[in-house]
Amino acid sequence: MWSKRIRAAALVLILAMILALPGFAAGERGEVRLSLKSSGGRHLAYLHGYEDGSFKPNGYITRAEEAQMLYNLLEERPSERASLADVKKTDWFYDAVGLLAAAGVIVPTESGYVEPNAQLTRAQFVMMLVALFPDLPEGECSYSDLSESSPWYSAIAKATSKGWVNGYEDGTFHPLDRITRAEAAAVINRALGRSADRDKLAQEMVIPPYTDLKPEHWAYYEILEASVGHLADLSAGAEVWVETDNDAFRYAPGPIFYGADLYYADEAGLLVRDKTVGSLYFGPDGRYTTSDEEADAFVHDILAGIITEDMTAADKLLAAYDYVVDSYSYLRRSDAYDPGATGWEVEEALTILRTGRGNCYCYAGVMCLLARQLGYDAKAISGTTNWTPRPHAWVEIEFDGVPYIFDTEMEMASKGKYGDHHFYMLSYDIEATLWPYAK
Repeated sequence: MWSKRIRAAALVLILAMILALPGFAAGERGEVRLSLKSSGGRHLAYLHGYEDGSFKPNGYITRAEEAQMLYNLLEERPSERASLADVKKTDWFYDAVGLLAAAGVIVPTESGYVEPNAQLTRAQFVMMLVALFPDLPEGECSYSDLSESSPWYSAIAKATSKGWVNGYEDGTFHPLDRITRAEAAAVINRALGRSADRDKLAQEMVIPPYTDLKPEHWAYYEILEASVGHLADLSAGAEVWVETDNDAFRYAPGPIFYGADLYYADEAGLLVRDKTVGSLYFGPDGRYTTSDEEADAFVHDILAGIITEDMTAADKLLAAYDYVVDSYSYLRRSDAYDPGATGWEVEEALTILRTGRGNCYCYAGVMCLLARQLGYDAKAISGTTNWTPRPHAWVEIEFDGVPYIFDTEMEMASKGKYGDHHFYMLSYDIEATLWPYAK
């Protein structure tokens, strides 16, 4: 085992490294606190998600994972590592566990084992964290399931007195319960005086960075504070994120779906705002919109009833097409648009959405709006069709640079009249369309 003298020296070394971090400062004698200067401080990311895009907020923390979290907060890392029976140099946590064991934050057994993959209890987690603050004053706590004779009473009392941890409404602490990743982030943030910039996150991080983390999760902001490195400024009294130093606000270029909403990222991976991309307008909040609240509501309601998460993009487009074909009836109208006219799709869509009846322009308008909400750069085309040209409207979508016709009104009107011929994704080749489509 490590001697008390070695352990104490190592703890002093760790404390010195922590004090060297931007924003750490020594307070009154016997106390260490995190002080964010008015000029700001670098808040390092110390907790990360998984390769599959998840965070697993309810997953349990292992000893190796806590060691890595604490290790990630150190800017200077001495070379001394403890030799441990169950830790190899090839282990991803070798440096973190070895250093904290050498410092006495992790105490090996007499045989040199630390059980790095063992899931930590709430008490064990607090003990490791408190060990990094050896000058923390003694505290008091009065949890009904924690006696003063408990080996972890002192650590929990210190953390409770500092406001890092708290118990449950029934007055218990549950020291032997396993601690989750979300809980761990919350405790460390409190210990370091860190809190997320909610205003910036609400404005910039439209889509949560983890597939299994939603804004309504109790630890949503705690997790983002822990996993998004940033430069923090406290000059306004609350933590303000001046800039981030990772890709948390970057997305793969192209359409992005989140729930029922569509967003779009430019080539730099940033969400476009108050800008038109092709035929799609993305509002100030980054969401695609028809610019008409009533039309937006209709489109969202329709897609919510016909789209499922397991459907492919092609399946969704076909489902929207079939919906338009099967849901409305024809209403002859005398008005028509000149060939090449644009900007009529929302108005015509609302006619059929409100009444359930409409002409080819109405059918095309609805199909156009549904396709756009699905991320397609759909265009509502006013042109002519048939050998004796007559006004007609359809939707056009390009795939690999080739334009295709989606004619929902003609599909509805034919009802098998032309055998197996359909009007879904037709090329402009006359052999595919049966008669000319002219824009």
